[in-house]
Amino acid sequence: MKSIEEVVREGFEPLHFESDLASITNRNQGSARRRKLLALLVGGVALIGLIGAFLSGALSAPSAEAMWAPVPSSPDQELVASASALCSAVLPADVLPLAPLVLIDQRAGAARAVFGEAGMTDQGSFQRFSTCTLIKTDGTWTAPALDALPFEAKTIAGAIDDAEYDVEVAAVVMDQVDGVRVQAALADGFFHFWWISPDDFPGGTMRFLDARGRVLDSAEVPARTTG
Repeated sequence: MKSIEEVVREGFEPLHFESDLASITNRNQGSARRRKLLALLVGGVALIGLIGAFLSGALSAPSAEAMWAPVPSSPDQELVASASALCSAVLPADVLPLAPLVLIDQRAGAARAVFGEAGMTDQGSFQRFSTCTLIKTDGTWTAPALDALPFEAKTIAGAIDDAEYDVEVAAVVMDQVDGVRVQAALADGFFHFWWISPDDFPGGTMRFLDARGRVLDSAEVPARTTG
């Protein structure tokens, strides 16, 4: 049987990871459920960064720090309706069409649209995600080119199997080592976190919670390693 690290390396080799794979997969002590969560987590800690959003020139944009908040807001209905079209319009020609839109993680003046799918094949379960950064400038959401991104986001995304816990997962949070709790956007069995920069994430513990706030599962997530 292949190790978690081997599965992760094969499945996500084309992606750029924020964390050193060995530093995460070596933390695979404990239950089989915990190891499964760690594998999912490693798969999600990827800078997918397919497409971005920023307008320059006459329109003034807020600073990157003003675009983020630890708790996501309900996405603007205008953004929900236009996100797929905005992101598809700036999709590079050599990239496959976007997967279905699964959620929008809006925080303050910026949002990440998450496109993806999860399911089963003869080889086992799979999850695939890509993200698109959108910026609200002068009241309008935009998604221009990759080379004009206002920040380098760190993303953690995944799909949740409620049957794994025999109860509905009502929230996914990251309790950072600095004491800040960051809440994931959660919709239809998918969750997503993002930070303005990989360096802004100090490390922490990701927890799956039920409706009463009880911890169903958890995993340590290290800060980005250097060197």
